[in-house]
Amino acid sequence: MSVNGSDILAALNAGSGINAKNLAEQLVAAERAPREGVINRKLDSVTAEISGFGELSSILGALQSAARKFKGTSVISRGPVSLQRQLQWNFRLLMSWMWERMTFR
Repeated sequence: MSVNGSDILAALNAGSGINAKNLAEQLVAAERAPREGVINRKLDSVTAEISGFGELSSILGALQSAARKFKGTSVISRGPVSLQRQLQWNFRLLMSWMWERMTFR
């Protein structure tokens, strides 16, 4: 049978009656909470940034795929201005999407 120091004191009717183990746990939890909050907020921020980069990468991949479809087609040979306008429109769309998702700190 294992007996800890608090149980011995209680059995002998000695000590202050304060639950030292519970007090120590509460003090550790109170000291840990602010640090843990800071870490969790940073983790959330980094997770959001990584998610944003993933979305941006996906959009850029789609844009690249769309540009590849134009390669070697008559649209490019007949009218590079049309391709330029399409790419400008896609770029504006991408920039407005990025602007909507930006967070200012």
